[in-house]
Amino acid sequence: MTATQTTLPRFRVVGMTDDGACECCGRTDLKRRVVLVRLSSDERVMFGTACAARAMQTSSKQMKVAAADAQCMADAAAKHAKRAADQAARRQQLLQMSRDDAVASIMAR
Repeated sequence: MTATQTTLPRFRVVGMTDDGACECCGRTDLKRRVVLVRLSSDERVMFGTACAARAMQTSSKQMKVAAADAQCMADAAAKHAKRAADQAARRQQLLQMSRDDAVASIMAR
């Protein structure tokens, strides 16, 4: 019996983009690029789906699904962060307005 050797992935899928060339093979006529992060250095690289699939040792179809899922999660996280920042700014604005009203009330006495 022979044991199959598995290697750990060197990249993590973080999203996708539709502009530019593959940083692996240089191909430019791409429909989309997969955004990967090197686990060894946290460097972002952008590969076409075929090169990304090869780098992640999976099929192109599975890579497209993983990239779309990662992009969806990244978009949701960005939307949540913007909403939280907007709410914090609104709270600060309301707090300042209530302080201004309190000062005006004291000054009117």
